[in-house]
Amino acid sequence: MSTVGLLFSISKGGVEAATSTSALDIHAKSDAQLQTLAESMQQAMLAQGLEAGTTSELQSLLKQHLESQLEESMSVDQSQKTNLEETNQLMLAEEVSSAPPLISFCNK
Repeated sequence: MSTVGLLFSISKGGVEAATSTSALDIHAKSDAQLQTLAESMQQAMLAQGLEAGTTSELQSLLKQHLESQLEESMSVDQSQKTNLEETNQLMLAEEVSSAPPLISFCNK
């Protein structure tokens, strides 16, 4: 019994470690992509004679914009889910109210 518990603890710890590592990898990759995009934007703006700001300022603006878009998308998804649940409840209520009463089946 204790061997099974130990195996579970080890495997559970491995899964948690793998999950946190992959989350760190995702954040690192997205930060690197944002930095690359910010550097490209800065170069393009400078090439056109526009004031570009620093790469870190552009990267921060991009990150804020992406987070805002993600929050908006999640809000829309939640709203759609709520609307679907409400529609399902209404349809279920209509089905129940239009069904013949059980008493009439029992009397036949």
